[in-house]
Amino acid sequence: MPEKATEFSRKSLGYGQRMIEADEVLNSLEKEYTSMGTWQQMSNQYMPSWMKSDKMQQIEQAQRNFVTAVLRQESGAAISASEFETEQKKYFPQPGDSQAVIEQKRKSRQTAIGNMMMNAGRDENGSSIRDIWQQQNKNKTSNVDSTLT
Repeated sequence: MPEKATEFSRKSLGYGQRMIEADEVLNSLEKEYTSMGTWQQMSNQYMPSWMKSDKMQQIEQAQRNFVTAVLRQESGAAISASEFETEQKKYFPQPGDSQAVIEQKRKSRQTAIGNMMMNAGRDENGSSIRDIWQQQNKNKTSNVDSTLT
């Protein structure tokens, strides 16, 4: 009989699902973002939301969702602007990044998601949530539909 889910594992599953959702949005819009010129990418950082395209707003929301899920799990404390900026540079394409760096950041997001899902523990059948996510990810689906006991 599998162990009961802990508060930590339940939170990890929730954070992991937020990260998966954000990563899907980012991957679907990545080409549009990275094809912008450096000047346009940089100027978007200083524009109010109402001046940005819907897609740019989606990208920024997904980045916030991913970063806050990672940092909330790590510290649980309020997230400073400098912490957010550091994580943003770690996981998401920045103006001037080469294609190799963009791919490396995509892999870093996958590693972070995998680690969060590993923290989620096991489902009611005793299967690792991370293993389920990895299998679904291979099948191009990333919806972890598992009920923790």
